[in-house]
Amino acid sequence: MHDLLYLSEITGFTDRTLRNYLSTGLLKGSKQEGKWIFTDEEITDFITNPNVKPSLTSKRNALIYDFMSESNDANRTLMVLHINADKEKAKIISDFFCEQMNHIKNVDFSFSYEKGKVQVILKGEEKSVHKIMEEYYNL
Repeated sequence: MHDLLYLSEITGFTDRTLRNYLSTGLLKGSKQEGKWIFTDEEITDFITNPNVKPSLTSKRNALIYDFMSESNDANRTLMVLHINADKEKAKIISDFFCEQMNHIKNVDFSFSYEKGKVQVILKGEEKSVHKIMEEYYNL
């Protein structure tokens, strides 16, 4: 079970956008103790929905395009990972990166899973992205 913050982190959508998807029925979930909660199946159904996928793709592409057009003096990096994974491994990868995003605030993150392929995009301060990747490879 995952909350709205988790879903926001993996999709890049704001709470307001996700709540709009809930009101239209494109996103299914349940309220527990006043918080929206989503099962893995509900999340998968949402991110693979043909009406949602174009927006997800735009969010992912925006990370890359924004990085390429930035003129920033800070040392920044962009990391794109493509990983072959079954659903179980994809969930482990998603959970790992979402947990990292709870601790490191100066990194933008995108996650997608489709047809046995995970794509993770990290954009941010070089040291922070390096730290996350170091932790990932130490799993």
